Amino acid sequence: MNLLLIQQDKIDDSGIFTATPEQSLHIASVLHGKAGDRIKTGVLDGKIGEAELIVPSKKEARLRILNLDKDPPQKKKLKFVIALPRPQSFKKCLHFLASAGIPEATFIQTERVEKSYWNSSAMMPENIANEIFLGLEQGVDTIAPQLKFFHSFREWREKEAEHITCRRLVAHPVDAIPCPRDLGDQELVVAIGPEGGFIKAEIERFRELGFESVELGSHILRVEFALSYITGRLS
Repeated sequence: MNLLLIQQDKIDDSGIFTATPEQSLHIASVLHGKAGDRIKTGVLDGKIGEAELIVPSKKEARLRILNLDKDPPQKKKLKFVIALPRPQSFKKCLHFLASAGIPEATFIQTERVEKSYWNSSAMMPENIANEIFLGLEQGVDTIAPQLKFFHSFREWREKEAEHITCRRLVAHPVDAIPCPRDLGDQELVVAIGPEGGFIKAEIERFRELGFESVELGSHILRVEFALSYITGRLS
């Protein structure tokens, strides 16, 4: 936890709030917090500053807001379209998206995505929100990425893909160029397939939509690792 993230409605009129049990334990056991210590704090959807630890506790630490005067970091100009991965990979993807400053990600059903993934506990709104929250604390950010979900490739294509106007890339090794490097402020949308890859018909649809195929090398990466690899390379 590199940022103590809180919700605005948890702060009382005097600027005092109670940390969650998980945050309280981290402050006590990892930060070895003592009364009077200052801890970097941010308000969800708001600014970043500091809070003073006034009541140390492993379960219910209490703190007072001192200032909230810094804007959250700028988001990257990079968005992802991701074939819904298996639940554990999905959770890791959420954590990475939040911690790396990705502004938006769309998860879609493709031919090689198990339909049962949509019914996993990882897809419950409260579990998604928790992973995003932890990712924001890791990345010292307060603004959650926008998430979209489409239960079919066709639905995504008709409702969203045809309206994309920036440069588009799809990670696919056939007839591909090497993945570009360090594109700076250029806006990009990148599609990442499931572990078995996109099928030929899906790649044809991507190309019809203006996506360029790019390859990431000879090794096959899990979805969450491909996500971080591409982000680092393009950023």
